[in-house]
Amino acid sequence: MGKKSRAFAMDLSSVVGYSVETVHCMDHAVVREALAPVGFKPAKKRDGQNEGGFTWEIPGDESVSLGWTAGKTLTVATGRGETGAKCRASFEAVKAESLSQWRKFWNEGARVKVPDPVIQRIFDYGMYRF
Repeated sequence: MGKKSRAFAMDLSSVVGYSVETVHCMDHAVVREALAPVGFKPAKKRDGQNEGGFTWEIPGDESVSLGWTAGKTLTVATGRGETGAKCRASFEAVKAESLSQWRKFWNEGARVKVPDPVIQRIFDYGMYRF
């Protein structure tokens, strides 16, 4: 996951046969029934064999979008306006961005060492979740 690029990527080169389908929250009746009365409309979806996504107009705000591409890697990007509608991130770029972000986080984060392994694990997991 790349924070700046707002992209997610998975290497699926060893996976045999997969498919991707865009399912938007407005596709579900309970969500549609709750949001339609306050001006939300269904998203404009596009699904192809190797790419897809949606752009969703938000009442009183900029639209949001999601785009994905599928092949040996699956990449997904989100954005405001049309920026996420087409996913252009590569697996290697997202991987490098993610590794850099986590390296920086762990190098700058608090370092606490306690003798109790349970408390240490709780702290480490809390830092990870943070």
